[in-house]
Amino acid sequence: MKSGFLNTKSSAEKGVLKDDRSRPLYGGDISSGGWERSKEKSTRDQHSHQPSTKPTFSFVDCPILPLSLGNPKNALSVWYGRRHKDFTFCVNDCFVSWDFGLAHEKYFTSIFTCPASQEKFMSGMLKSKPKKAKVILEKAKEGMQVEIVWYKKKKEAEHAAAARALDCLSYREGMGKRNMCYGLCDENPYMKDTFEFHMPISAPDEVEDEVMTQPIDITNKARDLSMDEDASQFRSDYRSNRQSDAA
Repeated sequence: MKSGFLNTKSSAEKGVLKDDRSRPLYGGDISSGGWERSKEKSTRDQHSHQPSTKPTFSFVDCPILPLSLGNPKNALSVWYGRRHKDFTFCVNDCFVSWDFGLAHEKYFTSIFTCPASQEKFMSGMLKSKPKKAKVILEKAKEGMQVEIVWYKKKKEAEHAAAARALDCLSYREGMGKRNMCYGLCDENPYMKDTFEFHMPISAPDEVEDEVMTQPIDITNKARDLSMDEDASQFRSDYRSNRQSDAA
């Protein structure tokens, strides 16, 4: 290997290694999975004294993409494992799904519940566009309309809910900068408390009960967290309010 080859001037297309993997990252866009077109700055040529525009790139302009991003459920598990090292939980327990349609034509959608905050995330429309995925406008339990994304496979619906959560979580960690979002779904990410979750009318009562009244079981590594009493009271209050609204 030639000494000092890394100091040679890079190609505009493939970088110093003459390989796609070393291609400069500027020029991408957010649809490629969270990368932003880099900023341009004006500089002056020392001889002509005329302004020129050169692309610049900084790793602060994009999120660090986990290797498991192609499998959103696994990526989500890694996300929590690195940021919440004080507790453990079962990722599969965080998803609740339901279906509609005939036995041979079933569609599925899913809800992911954040184990740290109990926030809910519905399946988004994956940019990979799985076959036959579709969006249906439904009424929510409270009367307003909500968009529900349906998939032919339950696993796809769960991955789509995980992807929606990852988009929002990465967006928030990036202080609300759009280019810091992973960009796995077509829908825009949002900050916490700026989006109100509503149960769609297609969700069976048992699904609503599980999603809205049963918090994710979390085990603290230092001590066990006992939430049985609070959870029981919460379920009781929620059911009482729902019965009052129905009356």
